[in-house]
Amino acid sequence: MNRIEQMIQELCPNGIQFVPLAEIATIKNGRDYKHLEEGPVPVYGSGGILAHVNEPAYVGETVLLPRKGSLSSVFYVDGPVWTVDTCYYTVIDESTILPKFFYYYMVMSRLERLNTAGGVPSLTQRVLNKLLVPVPPLEVQREIVKILDLFTELEAELEAELEARRKQYEHYRDQLLTFPENGGATWVELSEVATVRVGAAINKRFIADNPGPFPVINSGREPLGFVSEFNVEDGPIGVASRGAGVGQITWTEGRFFRGNLNYGVIPNPDLISPRFLFHLMNYLQPAIHKLCTFQGIPALNRSKLMLLRIPLIAKEEQVKISNLLDKFDALVNDLSSGLPAEIEARRKQYEYYRDKLLTFKELQPEAA
Repeated sequence: MNRIEQMIQELCPNGIQFVPLAEIATIKNGRDYKHLEEGPVPVYGSGGILAHVNEPAYVGETVLLPRKGSLSSVFYVDGPVWTVDTCYYTVIDESTILPKFFYYYMVMSRLERLNTAGGVPSLTQRVLNKLLVPVPPLEVQREIVKILDLFTELEAELEAELEARRKQYEHYRDQLLTFPENGGATWVELSEVATVRVGAAINKRFIADNPGPFPVINSGREPLGFVSEFNVEDGPIGVASRGAGVGQITWTEGRFFRGNLNYGVIPNPDLISPRFLFHLMNYLQPAIHKLCTFQGIPALNRSKLMLLRIPLIAKEEQVKISNLLDKFDALVNDLSSGLPAEIEARRKQYEYYRDKLLTFKELQPEAA
């Protein structure tokens, strides 16, 4: 930071010139790729890579900006690339601004705030071209890019380590929860060790009109919102019953509101440990998906779920296995500890320095 501050003081003590985006980059529309053959060239939409084709729309360093959909998605590409109509590519004046510097500034700019549509989020070239971009001397840009690249590389290394740990966790989980049909466990139907309850109807209007501290658990893993009422006090295991996430297993401790698109699975504590059942049901996700129907809106019938076959072992073994899996789970999934917490801390540190490095005093006209 001190070196960059010194460079700015030496090279541009009066401030940095801000120019409209149109002066440093030309925005190009994406096109359909269906007429192309499969190949090595990545095809980007605003959500990321969609496919690979045999021809590029552009070759070189470019920053991809969202046109429609996920407006927070900005991508840096160095090489051949194709973009569809939800994503712009840019031809950058590299004598004025480094593509990587431009990329980092666009990420920081939080483009979603420039949304021009009432329905599907959209950005027009007209709006983007007016966006003011700082253009410090190229030497300053290079130093800033060097620092931000180091943060990005560190985060990528941590993400790779987390992925390796996740695979390790899945390997051990599969070993611990694999029981032969003819020995090691008694196979029973879910209905023999737990009851399955349907949640209560709820809608967005109710959530908006009744804000409160209790999470609403419905068809997804994340809360739909928070309300002033709860209908569950001790029933953490849930299964999404309809929608894109059908069959997903949820774990929610304490008081919460269970919606009608989430089944509560209440284990008989004399027969099966709640955490053991939770881990089992996550492991048995493929078997649960086989019980679902996918014509129209994906759905899981309660009576079908109750037929799910699960292995039953001694309670002390259940506790031992679930304790081991809880430790692994915290290491790879818990945002308050383990690698996810370290990644989150690094990300916040990166965002802090990125915003600090990319915030400049603007050069005033009389000082130019």
